[in-house]
Amino acid sequence: MLPEIKLVEEEALQPSLTYKLDFKNKRIVGLVDGFEAVYQAVIKRLNTERYAYEIYKDYGVSLETLLGKEFDYVKAVIEHHIRDSLLEDERISDVNNFDLKNDNDKLIVTFDVYSYDGFFSLTKEVLL
Repeated sequence: MLPEIKLVEEEALQPSLTYKLDFKNKRIVGLVDGFEAVYQAVIKRLNTERYAYEIYKDYGVSLETLLGKEFDYVKAVIEHHIRDSLLEDERISDVNNFDLKNDNDKLIVTFDVYSYDGFFSLTKEVLL
């Protein structure tokens, strides 16, 4: 009689190899993987308005809904909007250390992104 073999399924992160984007010149300039791919994915997600395009139903971040709102309201919900968007990416483990500054007609949001490939800080300007 043969011994019983138990298979253990491990959920592995998929490779993040993707096209490298040159945001300034709006061009594809090769390939990128790992940390740089995660960084690029965060930039893309933060610059795409959620629900604005049919193709991106559940992608991006809801920031246009904050236009014209009081600073205190925006301050109360912006962290949730950004965290909710970025944590949909399985490569990102946490988003925290939010710092908010009111600069006349815009809010300057600085925060940390922790991924399985490394850590980085970002600053995003949100129009009020």
